[in-house]
Amino acid sequence: MIQIDQEKLNQWQKEKQIKDLKKLLSDSDFRMTTDYFSQMTEEDQDHWTLKRSSWRTELRALEGATQL
Repeated sequence: MIQIDQEKLNQWQKEKQIKDLKKLLSDSDFRMTTDYFSQMTEEDQDHWTLKRSSWRTELRALEGATQL
């Protein structure tokens, strides 16, 4: 029978979430360049600004929890 170490599984899941959030931020960096951002509607600007902010907040929380 295979025994799963819950602590290792939780750590792996956190690391995957961190990796996924960093990819989301990296993949959306171009949207925040001055040229691209200025061409967006105000609604899209707000959408991407809020989305990226929430990703950064979540990333900081996960990285803080990982370092403990």
